[in-house]
Amino acid sequence: MNPPSTRPRVVAITAGHAFGERVLRRFRGAGISLEALIVTLQQNAPRRPPARGLWRAVNMRATLRARWRAWRRWRHLTKRISVVESLADARLPGILVRARPDVLVLAGTGIVPSALLEIPTLATLNAHPGLLPWVRGVCPLEHALLRGIPLGVTVHAVDKGIDTGPIIRRVLLPVGDGETDRIALSRRLEDAAIDALVEVVSATLSGQPPQSRAQTTRYPYGQWVTDAERAEAIKLLANGEARRLYNAWREAAGGDVLPERDEGLPGA
Repeated sequence: MNPPSTRPRVVAITAGHAFGERVLRRFRGAGISLEALIVTLQQNAPRRPPARGLWRAVNMRATLRARWRAWRRWRHLTKRISVVESLADARLPGILVRARPDVLVLAGTGIVPSALLEIPTLATLNAHPGLLPWVRGVCPLEHALLRGIPLGVTVHAVDKGIDTGPIIRRVLLPVGDGETDRIALSRRLEDAAIDALVEVVSATLSGQPPQSRAQTTRYPYGQWVTDAERAEAIKLLANGEARRLYNAWREAAGGDVLPERDEGLPGA
């Protein structure tokens, strides 16, 4: 679609858990203003019974509490805050249409229904703590090491698949000598993904709409790792594999930001 002629309207959806909270805090710190913020009470489809009778009162109370908490925390980001049950809430498409987003940002959500992806005029953005197309799905740190791919993050436009949308920005995670703690590196991956997302959103608000390229290769979706796979990844970390992979790919890419084309990257 054609980019808007005025300042892009950015809307965010969050389930309110830790990752989403960190995204919104970084937005606030970067001076990013949102046209609207949508908070879901649950990350995916509703698990509670339909809202009838007593459950309707319980849901209403939960909604009011969530709206109050969101307003108290994020009133400097936006004055327009909505709370819905989940991404499957029937009210959500109407709320999103009225917000008229050019860019929809996923700040820690579940799988977005495809109908919602048709509403933003530019893109729906997601930050993934792994390098696409090689490392999709969960446990990105472990799968990267097991597949011989360096640690890194990707900002991509969301499509109907999972981590299959067009790539906008990919950045290697610098790994120093002696950095072998899996938990600390996983946290750094999430922080780096948030930083990359903030950069893309800030550029969009400055009049530089996100440029993307389609993923032409599909690699296996990463499932939850087994105990044996996790142990092997920890062993690779202890042997300095994350540092070695970072150095090799950084040299080939000429820096931490990966080029648009994958040719010439070690093992790609």
